[in-house]
Amino acid sequence: MSPLADKYRSSTTENDIAPQADASQPGELQVTDALKDAFLSSLIESKTRLLFSAGSWGSFRPSSLSPRGFDLVLTSETIYQSTSLGDLLEVITDALKKGSEAASSLFLIAAKVLYFGVGGGVEEFTHAVSKRGGTTEVVLERREGVGRKILSLHWF
Repeated sequence: MSPLADKYRSSTTENDIAPQADASQPGELQVTDALKDAFLSSLIESKTRLLFSAGSWGSFRPSSLSPRGFDLVLTSETIYQSTSLGDLLEVITDALKKGSEAASSLFLIAAKVLYFGVGGGVEEFTHAVSKRGGTTEVVLERREGVGRKILSLHWF
């Protein structure tokens, strides 16, 4: 297991919520050359390689990029459409580390509790994961305004 991801592996208390931005203050992050250099240096120092993907889940196979699997997979706003859950779960299981290392893969998904008008949401996603032999755990929850959760997925 990666010690860098340990703080994201367990749930916070029910009273914890995601940090709130102060709407009275500008919300832009100043991306300076120094910040970019520090970020890139930290990736090199921790031997971290980032891969990004966009597009249809149905046509994406992570194992074609890394046959041994991935340590960490992050998705956000990817469970809003019920019809794409099967394809998304195929991508997730394809990205699992192989063999005995599979338990060390960490999957975090950020989503709204319910996507109005399109039928997707956390409950339906959790049910789909369970049907495929996995479990979900709430890592962080925001109940104010539009409900949001960050889920950690675990596979057996």
